[in-house]
Amino acid sequence: MSSYKVAFGSKAISVSITTEKFMAIISIALICLGVVNPIFSIAAFFINAVYFIFAKSDAIYYQMFFLIPFANIFKYSRSSTSMFTYLTILIVTVMFLKRKKCDLNFIIVFFIFAGYVAVGGNLNYTMILKQISIPLVIYCFFHYCNISFKKLICYLSVSTILSGFFALFRDSIPNLSRYIGKIKAWELESNNYRFTGLYTDPNYFSVVVIICIIGILVLNMNKQINPLSLIMLAPLVLFGSYTISKSFLLMLGVIAVYYIFLFFKSKRYFWGILFSLITAFFAVMIFSGKIQMFSGVMDRFYDSIESGDITTNRTNIWGRYIDYFGENIKCLFFGDGIGVGYLYGGAAAHNSFIDFIYYYGIIGTILFISSCIIATGRKPISGRRIPENYFMWICFLIMQFFLSYVNTFDFSFIICIMVLAYRQRFTNTIE
Repeated sequence: MSSYKVAFGSKAISVSITTEKFMAIISIALICLGVVNPIFSIAAFFINAVYFIFAKSDAIYYQMFFLIPFANIFKYSRSSTSMFTYLTILIVTVMFLKRKKCDLNFIIVFFIFAGYVAVGGNLNYTMILKQISIPLVIYCFFHYCNISFKKLICYLSVSTILSGFFALFRDSIPNLSRYIGKIKAWELESNNYRFTGLYTDPNYFSVVVIICIIGILVLNMNKQINPLSLIMLAPLVLFGSYTISKSFLLMLGVIAVYYIFLFFKSKRYFWGILFSLITAFFAVMIFSGKIQMFSGVMDRFYDSIESGDITTNRTNIWGRYIDYFGENIKCLFFGDGIGVGYLYGGAAAHNSFIDFIYYYGIIGTILFISSCIIATGRKPISGRRIPENYFMWICFLIMQFFLSYVNTFDFSFIICIMVLAYRQRFTNTIE
């Protein structure tokens, strides 16, 4: 890892910048300028491409995770495919060419899966490449790298916070608003719009925010980061609340309840009771609409109850897809293909589990899961697994009941960070 020192003035004042940090800074600067003129996005792509050819595998993944929150604006034009997707394909190609060796079991399962996707891909080549790259990204992550969970969480959290601040000033940055989603909180009487970060949908931004919050809390709980790092939770919770996402608020509740459980489990009854009272106080304030930043999501929540469908019409959509599976056995077992449009030209399923059946079928879903499991390798795990190891998985899977995550650009990377969290050795202590 190279390091550069920049001197200021005649005094011995210097700032040390590693190559990784320099690449992260210059990439974000170029990507943001790219919404004004696409030549900067192209420059960012080629600079990263050259860097990935010569960089170590660990550095490549740290950079890719740092780019995730900015991927939606990392484009030649608003309607084009994100250059992040092409960088993803590039990094797995570069890593396999460098290593020139691969586990035979993975090769067999991967090519069966890739062939299955290609045959049913409906000639949507970008979507096909995106899907077959998922197990490849996971394989390279766990076989060619030695990634620090702490460092990965820090990179992703800092980038997510930066992207959130950029999004807050969307109207002040030329053309930026054209790239970002503008989803009206249609249940509200006012003309409020839900905060999406630099994503096109607030719910997908909230997934990354929740991943960061859990990562920071777990690292702090195990004394692996400076307590001052908890400051990052403030903007993350703020941005998450601005998404007006019911699932985000639900996950915050799950996290709070788990912390209460840990206090009592460690016999710190005073802190357990105190934290319980604080949580109850904020819960009452939130549900009564007294906390402004959560008032939007509570309005959505109450409107959903009044309409008789707390899932915001998702149950009706799920029912249509499930009925379709019952009428179409071929789709149930083999799927309609990854490039197919939404059912009857309507809305997405808003449920990743239904999406897998719709696109892959039962057979294809088994192939996808098998290729991803084999891709993670058989690294021995020291120590017993505790709830912190499963926390990201639990929250992510709950949120997948309300999202269509199969075709997202960051799916493979989110899987990587969750598996890495599962393999960490946490102490399950709180002080």
